[in-house]
Amino acid sequence: MIRPCTIRVSGREVTVVDEPKNKKLFGYFDPTCPAGWRISLYGLTGQQRASTLFHELLHAMSAAEYEDRGTRVLSEKQVAALEKAFAAVCRDNPKLMRSLIRELTKQ
Repeated sequence: MIRPCTIRVSGREVTVVDEPKNKKLFGYFDPTCPAGWRISLYGLTGQQRASTLFHELLHAMSAAEYEDRGTRVLSEKQVAALEKAFAAVCRDNPKLMRSLIRELTKQ
């Protein structure tokens, strides 16, 4: 299970926290939180949790590329499309994903 943690995104720290289940939201990226960038996950487990975290990380990566705090460069529709496409690539090509991770994390 993916636990609450701090993730580095383009030199910024993003805190991932659990929140109680929400009928309207699965996750939320908040670049305006006074304590720093934050991703909230609302009562999710398993594949849905991983997918939502990746979705919110895409928002964070997009915002990190631009210095204007709070600016989301990619639209919700674009992020959703990238999230679904990347999840499909991961599911359909697990050996490639392991190779990419191994090569990208070499010192």
